[in-house]
Amino acid sequence: MKLQSEVKIEMPISKIEYKDKLLFLGSCFSGNIGVKFKDRLFDTLVNPFGVIFNPISIFKLIERSIVSNYFTESDWVFRNDKWLNLDLHGELSFSNLEEALLISNSLLDEVSEFLEKADYLFLTFGTAWVYRFKENNQLVANCHKIPQKEFEKKLLTVDEIVLYGSEILNKLKSKNSKLQTVFTVSPVRHWADGAHNNNLSKSTLHLAVSQFLKENEHQYFPSYELVIDELRDYRFYGRDLVHPSDIATDYVWDKLLRNWISDNTQKDILEIEKVNSAAAHRPFNVESDAHQKFLNKILCNLDSLKIKHPYLCFKDIETKLKRNLLV
Repeated sequence: MKLQSEVKIEMPISKIEYKDKLLFLGSCFSGNIGVKFKDRLFDTLVNPFGVIFNPISIFKLIERSIVSNYFTESDWVFRNDKWLNLDLHGELSFSNLEEALLISNSLLDEVSEFLEKADYLFLTFGTAWVYRFKENNQLVANCHKIPQKEFEKKLLTVDEIVLYGSEILNKLKSKNSKLQTVFTVSPVRHWADGAHNNNLSKSTLHLAVSQFLKENEHQYFPSYELVIDELRDYRFYGRDLVHPSDIATDYVWDKLLRNWISDNTQKDILEIEKVNSAAAHRPFNVESDAHQKFLNKILCNLDSLKIKHPYLCFKDIETKLKRNLLV
């Protein structure tokens, strides 16, 4: 008896390996999956501008990065004793304007440099609902708790997303021809917009992604469908019934791992996960002979991994292990 609808996962153009550089931009779900790669020591940059939900704001930040369109004082507003940038997430707010400009522009440089050498760009769209700041008609990435009366809300059209996005992706392709762009739609439910409006938004995003896939060799990973159609149960959401739970995130990661990551790399991931787990282990008695032997064994395994993967950074793991090692 079949008790689950199985989502078909299309095979990628090429499978991900440890030599690849991966950039994740978009919703918090993109961040969660990106962190899975980062924890396993992939060369990964995850949501450097913070969580960004709508596609226009994501593309705008990509464009700023690749053409070095730096932020200026006019891009910041001072509210609630903080300098805020409506193109960035709230975690990038500052009490000092000079610091705000320095850090935000260094992030643009970091992303620009990363994109020039990146192998994969994962773009996760969360919502097609956007807000325009009435003061300057700016389409914003984040309202920063500024009163809603200062914004105008609207639903992006498919054409608006595709026309602007295609222009930016073409610019990006001219700078890095090997870059593979992977689209995903976030399964996070924007319930504050209402059930109908949430569905309108997600449908708009799916239609836009469909257009991107027709135009170029872009790819799609069905994280949305895996949660909404394959898991299809509130058990796989958090207490807010909006964000997928850790179990759901792990489920999507496992599907990505088995279908989009090369077999040899999957084996290497298992070895690195073992070392990670050992580094996080809290022993009952750090000074016991058993634990000291355990640490030395793991460090020997780590040395072998360092020889096998000279391009990976094991510094943090090694530091954690040596912290409890008796000389």
